[in-house]
Amino acid sequence: MEKFVFDVFQFSTAPWAKGNFAVWEVLREEEFSPLKNADGAPKDTPTTSRGDLLNLHKQFALRAGAKLCNSEATNGASNGHAAAGCGQLKAVVEISPLVSYFGEGLTELLGGKELNPASIERDPTTGQPKITPLP
Repeated sequence: MEKFVFDVFQFSTAPWAKGNFAVWEVLREEEFSPLKNADGAPKDTPTTSRGDLLNLHKQFALRAGAKLCNSEATNGASNGHAAAGCGQLKAVVEISPLVSYFGEGLTELLGGKELNPASIERDPTTGQPKITPLP
């Protein structure tokens, strides 16, 4: 069920809310990607939502100093973020929320590293973050 911001105002005075109500303004591309339609529709599909999340993770990796393959967001080698020898690989980075929820703590792990398509996840044995190449 879709709700709009004004739909929740009525709950701000509810006894269980105890008057605690806040509204935050956030960057849409960092906090919201609607999922309303099945794949095949022009927008708001599982594929577009996944793409938005992967793009956000790519931005996290770039901010942490990673070098990514074939990414339009990197503007090629002109800004020093394009990894050498990537060929036609597409820049795909998946970051587990167990490693970083909003890009925090990634500089030490990713800074200066060349990432081909990769998954950054927490090792279940050691609990430490690890980088796993994606096929």
